[in-house]
Amino acid sequence: ALFFVLEHWGKALWRSTSLSEGANAPIVESLAGASYIFVLMAVNSIGYSVGLSGVGELLDRMMTREALYFMVGSVWAFFCGVRLMFEVRNIERTWEGVGRGQAKLT
Repeated sequence: ALFFVLEHWGKALWRSTSLSEGANAPIVESLAGASYIFVLMAVNSIGYSVGLSGVGELLDRMMTREALYFMVGSVWAFFCGVRLMFEVRNIERTWEGVGRGQAKLT
């Protein structure tokens, strides 16, 4: 429930600032999506696999150099996937507009 509250506050803050319209907005949105995927995976791992009693051992294993490389690579892969998803969504919107005569491809 805490993550949903943080997500709601983050969305409200994002919409209230001028950052959501800048050139870096797609990058920030993709990073937010990647971090959200990472948090969901962590929560599911704790909830279904290791349990609350295994969180300490999991954190100990995550504090190694190899685990850090893995986490950075995972966040990068999630970032690329989310960015690709946003681009596909934009292409679909463009093609929907073309089909109804509302937009023209150049």
